[in-house]
Amino acid sequence: MNNIVKTSFILLFSTLALSGCSSLFDLVTNDIDGDGVISQGEASLAAYTQTLAGSGPATGSAAQISGIASYAVGSSTPITSTSASGSFKNATVTMAANQAAITIQVDGQTHVVPRALAASNKVINGQNYTLHTFGDPGAAGNRAGSLNGQYASLTYFFNNVLYSGGGVLQSYDSFAFIPNGLETPDSQMPTQSATYGGIYYLLVGTSQKELSFTATADFAAGIVNGGVGTGADRATYFAHIEGNHFAGTMSALGANAVDGNVIGAFYGPNAEEIAGAVQGTSAGQGAAGYFIGNKN
Repeated sequence: MNNIVKTSFILLFSTLALSGCSSLFDLVTNDIDGDGVISQGEASLAAYTQTLAGSGPATGSAAQISGIASYAVGSSTPITSTSASGSFKNATVTMAANQAAITIQVDGQTHVVPRALAASNKVINGQNYTLHTFGDPGAAGNRAGSLNGQYASLTYFFNNVLYSGGGVLQSYDSFAFIPNGLETPDSQMPTQSATYGGIYYLLVGTSQKELSFTATADFAAGIVNGGVGTGADRATYFAHIEGNHFAGTMSALGANAVDGNVIGAFYGPNAEEIAGAVQGTSAGQGAAGYFIGNKN
């Protein structure tokens, strides 16, 4: 069975509970969050080819140059008050060796976006991350960006996006938020607990926010939990760890926060970084987001 057919087959049956099945389904995933259903997110985590730390590229950026398969959250239509944020899916991110362009494959479509601005530095939880930006910031069209740590990365893509003169998001045809990088090999996952700090990007309709992100991973118990945002944007999440992945739920504690599903993974030889994606609703509107962080 080739990869394309296998991926389609997996996603087609992503809502079925597969406990006790044999053959192909033993290779797909387990019910990570223990709710009795293989969710779209859990199927997406299993339907791409992992790139593990230490098995090839030395950094997440190097992996992107050769093209790295990923899981994503996104939508074929803009988020509105009457539509959900879309679904978890699979994607591939490929950055040109000189960062002159980025190629994003998602939903069967391939988008190539040329570089627009010079790379910039962003400090996240005391560590330096490099931000690459693609697409003409002064015109309507496709935009993309990649925020790269040592091992993990967040990539965004907006199809036919329009910003105001002040840089405020006005409209878009579709989007994808893509965490990727060099996953921690299952055999090298820590047994001691660890805490992480980072950032969380949230999209609700055309409203974009950058919020704080924290995580506490109890690797021995197989649990990761934490919070995002503050005040009206505050939410908490709870997820179960299986191998180097996790899946669970996010619960809103503020009026503008998200209720939904969260999936993610640990990156680096010793789970030095964490990243993932969120899908759900916020104050009755579809919402999607993604996050990245590193060990304290």
